[in-house]
Formats: sequence, structure tokens, C-alpha cells
Amino acid sequence: MTSHALVDLHCHSTFSDGTLDPSPLIERAKKMGVRHLALTDHDTTAGLSAAQQAAKRAGIEFLNGIEINTAQEGDTVHILGYGLNPQHPSLLKKLQGFRGKRQERIQLILEKLKRAGISLPRCERGEDHSIGRPHIADLLVQAGHAANRSQAFRRYLLPGGPAYVPPRGPSSAEAIETIREAGGVAVLAHPFLVSKNDTMVPALVEEGLLGLEVYYPSHTARFTQELLQIARRHSLIATGGSDFHGPETGRGELGGCEVPFSVWEQLQDKLSLDDA
Repeated sequence: MTSHALVDLHCHSTFSDGTLDPSPLIERAKKMGVRHLALTDHDTTAGLSAAQQAAKRAGIEFLNGIEINTAQEGDTVHILGYGLNPQHPSLLKKLQGFRGKRQERIQLILEKLKRAGISLPRCERGEDHSIGRPHIADLLVQAGHAANRSQAFRRYLLPGGPAYVPPRGPSSAEAIETIREAGGVAVLAHPFLVSKNDTMVPALVEEGLLGLEVYYPSHTARFTQELLQIARRHSLIATGGSDFHGPETGRGELGGCEVPFSVWEQLQDKLSLDDA
């Protein structure tokens, strides 16, 4: 495969907060020229099998992925996992617990909205699907309380908003250990504040972090270089992706972020070494 092949290591399907099922997502990836893809749904691996089968039909090299949302001192740090075994018993058990915490948070959000005079229907999702604030945002849009997901977040769901509830996920250490137990490589997702506060990275490295998401749609060239320096300083794989969530979500486009092919090679090399 040539060095200009498009790589996208961060996207979401309807099994979490994306708006495309795995198969249409893969079809869109092929249309956009993506040749190497990882599906990274939040706190679930349920969409990986369908995505892998669709990728095989489309001639796209596929890597199992996940994004685990953690709770860190009232904030959330997202940990991506690559190359993990999606059927690992410990992984499945822990993810079920993480999704249960998500359900608790959503229920509290709905109760806050009701006290604010907004009654929304329950978010009915499959047990292996991951529910989150974007689903509440979609319901707010459907009910006419916001024009789109972004506006719904700004009006109701962000810190300081009338329906904000702090994250209830696992610690970063537990998220990283969950990924490592299942044979995966743990990567810090969209580290917007890392260049200003590099103290987070050494702590995560101590917990087993192996990568940093350097290439991301909103990163400027300067910020990307800063992140590359941090990655080199801590011997981390510099990964990247579009963080695509689907049409009209305002969350990028598949293949819309330039990720060097060497990133794919480094991940594959790391996973091969761990399997040896």
C-alpha cells in the first residue's frame, strides 16, 4: 500500500453516538478514499463485527477500536483502544458496567430537563449500544428546543447548563487496563489541553498509555507540532482520525484529517510485537 493511502482511526457508528450504521459508514469511507479504518464507538464493541465484514467487502483494511469515556476530577478524558479482542470476557463485562453508568447519567439529565420544563421520551437503545448526551441533544432538536446537536449542548448539556451532569465513567487507569487486558493499544484522544499542561501525559504513560492522538481536524499545524514533540518525548505513537459522527452532526468527515500511513504501520508493528 502506498504512503498516500488515507488512514482514519477515529469514527463512530449508531452503536454509540454516530448516525450511520457500520455498513453505510464503511461505504462512505470507501467513497471518501479511506483505505485503513478503525471504528471507535464509545464503551461498546458491538458494531465491530458488522464493520469488519463490510470493510472486507469494500477492500478496506480494518482495525478493531473503542473509545472509553473516563471521569477525571469532574471532567472526562477519552481513551482510544486499538487492536483489542472485542470478545474478551473481561472487556465485555467492564464495558457493560461502563454503559450502566452512562444510563445513570442520562436518567439524571432527563430529570433535570423535566425540572426545567422540558419532558423528553426515554432513549430506547439496545443493551449493547452506548447511550450518551448526543442522543439527548437529538431529542432536544426533534422537540424544537435547539436547531442542532451543537446548539443543544450549548444551551442545556455543557457545564453550567441547566441539565449538565458530570461524567460517571471509570478512571483513566481502569480504562487503560481494560484495553490492555483485551490485547489493545491505549491512546489519549483529542488532547486539546495537553500542550499547555503536559503533566497529564506522564501520569497516563505510567498507567500504560502508548499513544497520543496528534492528527485531528481542529488541530492547527502549530498545535500538531507541539503534540508531536510531546509524543516523541514520551515515546508514544502519534495517531489520528476525523472523529466522524455522521452527516449533519458537525463532527468532521471520514478521511477529512490527514494521517500519515506510518501511523498505521506503527500500530500494526506494536500489535504484532505484543502478539509474538
